[in-house]
Amino acid sequence: SPNMIDMQCMLPFGSRLLLGGHQEKIIDFDLTRGKETNYVHVGENGCAILRQHGKFICAGSPAGRVDLRDPKTLSIEHTLETHSGSLSDFDVQGNYLVTCGFSN
Repeated sequence: SPNMIDMQCMLPFGSRLLLGGHQEKIIDFDLTRGKETNYVHVGENGCAILRQHGKFICAGSPAGRVDLRDPKTLSIEHTLETHSGSLSDFDVQGNYLVTCGFSN
């Protein structure tokens, strides 16, 4: 697909696969139908890390932001500015979200 350029992360989610990378959108891929079904704009920095939480899909940008998204609509529910430099990785467990990255 021409939409899959500079892919960096994926998250299996039921019969869906969420795909992110250094592009302005997350791709919602339906595994049953074998095709892209939705695109969600994430900004020019893209999405480098995807993690699943009981309530949210957590999407981290390389610029240090983590968006908590609704699993059904992928709309942003909360945004956390975690690092002023870059985000290297994060994990989510229960009510905790732990990040590592660089700040200016």
